[in-house]
Amino acid sequence: MTPEEKARIEAETEKLIAETSSIKKGGWGKPSAWIPMLAAITAIATSIGQFQYSSLKEREDALEAREKVFEAKVEEGRLIEKNNKLEVKSQELIQDIQKSTSEILLLKEEITKANEQLLKIAKEKDTDGTLVASVEKEISKRTEQVTNIVTSAESRNLEVQIQNLVWKMNSDVKEKRLAAVAELIEDHKENQIAISSAISLITMPQLETLSSSGRINVFVYLRNTEQSSWNEDLRKRAQDAIHTIKKMTNERKLNIGPQMEGEIHKLEEILKKNS
Repeated sequence: MTPEEKARIEAETEKLIAETSSIKKGGWGKPSAWIPMLAAITAIATSIGQFQYSSLKEREDALEAREKVFEAKVEEGRLIEKNNKLEVKSQELIQDIQKSTSEILLLKEEITKANEQLLKIAKEKDTDGTLVASVEKEISKRTEQVTNIVTSAESRNLEVQIQNLVWKMNSDVKEKRLAAVAELIEDHKENQIAISSAISLITMPQLETLSSSGRINVFVYLRNTEQSSWNEDLRKRAQDAIHTIKKMTNERKLNIGPQMEGEIHKLEEILKKNS
């Protein structure tokens, strides 16, 4: 009960006592004389009823708030567990790709040695130079193929490492999140792979896997990227992602706070300037 409610009930009670005393002194009199007393009783009952309703409403609101907090904690726990599993899988993928890249590099060395031996034999057996020319042509062709394979493997290795770094912005460990954001801004603010991967995180269905901190971190990184690295496709994807976030928020399917709203607004302004 608030001080105001208590004071109101006390005032109505005092009024009722005064009215009752007055009626008693007059010998109760006619029923019409009871009207002020009945009015006072009604006022007190109304005040008590309002207090009971207010108190019940407050308890219901508090219970609903606790339920929302509990649901949020359960959802956060689910996201953390899922994030940990994805992080483990990501690390395993990186290790597999690094292993494959290493194996390809070793294979390249072996092929290079074999080509050298083949060329040596060709020179020893060649009498008119045609064999050497043919072997050199074939070696050049194979070397180009191997180089392309190695380049592709190294590129894929780098891509997965960047994607893993982007995903760490959603880590359940605060230090990992902050370190990932700092590294991305410092070393990959012009990297289209990193920018694209970050946009993918705030796009459905990945959006639903992000924690509130993860969402904010993605926007912090994106608004600190070099806008000259954004092409039309990246800008459109980012704008579509923002539209989806706003729509889900309006439909109460997603809860975002003032900080997130601020980050969205900042990125929107940047995208408008560079569109």
